[in-house]
Order: sequence, then C-alpha cells, then structure tokens
Amino acid sequence: MIRVVRTDFSDSTLERWWKEKYQQGALVTDTAFQSWNWNYCWWKHFIEPDPMRELLLLKALEGDNIVAVAPWFIQKRTVGGYRLWNYVLWIADRLSAYPDLVLATGNEQNVWESFLKFCLTQYGDIWFIFNDMHPRSSIINFCPGGYECNKKPSDTSFSLNFMKFSAGIESLHPNLRRGLKKALRAYHSSDGWDWEIHVPSSSQDLETLKKLCKDRFGSKCFFQVNKNTVFFDDFSKRNEAETFCSVLLKEGNITSIVMGFIHQDVFYYFLSGMDSDFKEGRPGLLNLYLLIEYAKNNEYRAFDFLKGEERYKKEFRASREELCQYFIIPENSGMRIKLYSLAQRIKNIHQRIHSYHCV
Repeated sequence: MIRVVRTDFSDSTLERWWKEKYQQGALVTDTAFQSWNWNYCWWKHFIEPDPMRELLLLKALEGDNIVAVAPWFIQKRTVGGYRLWNYVLWIADRLSAYPDLVLATGNEQNVWESFLKFCLTQYGDIWFIFNDMHPRSSIINFCPGGYECNKKPSDTSFSLNFMKFSAGIESLHPNLRRGLKKALRAYHSSDGWDWEIHVPSSSQDLETLKKLCKDRFGSKCFFQVNKNTVFFDDFSKRNEAETFCSVLLKEGNITSIVMGFIHQDVFYYFLSGMDSDFKEGRPGLLNLYLLIEYAKNNEYRAFDFLKGEERYKKEFRASREELCQYFIIPENSGMRIKLYSLAQRIKNIHQRIHSYHCV
C-alpha cells in the first residue's frame, strides 16, 4: 500500500534517495531535469521568494521505502485577498524539457492515483496543469478515475539518437550543409582555430557565456534578470559534474560557447553564446557541429536539442517529438474551474487581437 507524505527540501532522507536513484539511472523518466539539484535550485530561486507560489513536494512510500516524488508547486490566484483558484504545476514549469514524477518503480498507476487522491483530500477543488510531458512519461499509463483529463499538444522537442542516426554532413539539409562546409574549410585551412570540450565546465567558461549572451541578445537575454543569473550560478556550481562547455577559439579568443548537461550518456544542449565579431565564420554552427560529432564518435547515446521549433534543429535532421499538456480536473472543482476557463478564454482572445495588430 502506498502512503503519501508532504515534505520539503530539508528532508535529508529524501535527498539521499533522490540523488542515489538519479545517479544510478534508475528513474522511469531519466533526464537531466529529474535531478535534485535542478528542482532544488528552481524552488529556492523562483518559488520560495514568491508569496503566490507554495512548494508541494510529495513523497510516496511503501512501508518505510520511498518509491516516488512529486516535484510540484501550487500557483495561487487572488483578488483583494479573496482566493480565486489554486492549481498545481511542475517545479520549473515550461522550462524543464521533460518533467515527470521522480519515480523508481514501474507502478505508475498506483503512484499517480495516490498523489492525486492526497491532493484532493487535502486541498479540495485544486486542479493540475502538467505541461510538456513526453510520450514515454509515467503519466501515459495513468487512467485518472474521478477526474476529467484533457490532453493537448504543448510544445515539441528535437534530438539525434545515435543508435539510429550516424550519417555525416552530406545527410544534412542543403542550406545548413553549405554554410557548414564553408565554415569547416576556414577552420581547417587557417591557423589559430581550436575546439575544446570542458567537462566539467570552468567558472571562466560560464562567465564568458553570460557576457556573450548579453552582448548578442541585449535586453532579451536570460541573464539580464538578476535572479536568473543567481539561479544559473547556483545550479551550475551544484551540478558541476554534469555541466559541459564546448568552446571554439580563434587565436585564443572565444568565438562561441555551447553549454549544457551530460546525463546517462546523453548531451542536453541548454544555452549558447557567440561573439558577433566572428559571425561571418558561422562559429555557433561550427561549434555545434563539432560537439555533435564528438558525442557521436565517443559513443554517447544521443544529442538532445530540447524544446522549440528552431529551423536549425530540423536542418540537422533531428527527430521531432510532440510534448503534451495534461489538464486534470477533479469532479468537485465547481465554479472555480469555470471562472478559470473564462479567464483563459479572455486572455487568449486578447493575445490573438494583440498578435493581429502587430502583424
């Protein structure tokens, strides 16, 4: 029988279990985004300081043994001190590519059922919005009795599986192939070019990455917001062993950095930066290609571009995967869910009108 207990990130027993299962590769969904470090840092920097967000960290136990964790938080909406509605999201909602329960057993149905039943008992008319679930996530085998479950596409992700894909440059899209061949000719024919991969990444790599991102993207850069930078520094330090930087240099000057994580022989491409003074040489494209070739030739399983429909991912012939949103509503949600649905429709209409006027 599964027993559910609400806990928090000060739970040392949970921390040991979570880190052990993650390092062993023993989780049903086993990506860089199931780590203790990722979830802890998001909670610390983006949930704990926000009075409208409340950590909902649940653990499922069989006897005294932990079998799963639900890394969630409650998003609150109020007007004048009156609660309009509360709903549950993943920690790092929309910014984790593959969110899922931290689950070390194949008993998905009972675990999901136990977590939702606990929430329904404790919080009544709360509902759940689970974005960006991948097709092999633990929720696939869950049939939520007593709940309305609406599923729809939420995003896409792209990856290269080296077990299935091993073709070289000639297999790439012609547009990308032409630019890459030109960049490779310059790389091989002139002195001063060098490519390195740093695992773990150095603090100097990461500081350079932040500077290049700010210089290139200006006010739209992730690092222009101070709390984002503080989060990034904290997580990079805690996750040092799995963080890499792929660095392309010209006469000692860094022209491009690709940064991400390596977990269970998979590269996850997270951020990149490029020196605009060298953009004619396509250093970002060249760096990414050299990194992919390195991963393929050193027997890594895959290279994951993560979420987004950027054209270059398709031109690398990466496989596309549809991610889905699961909107789970308890039967007794009543008027609050109707009010929420109305607010969402008004918001969507406003966005469409705004998009129309911006065309």
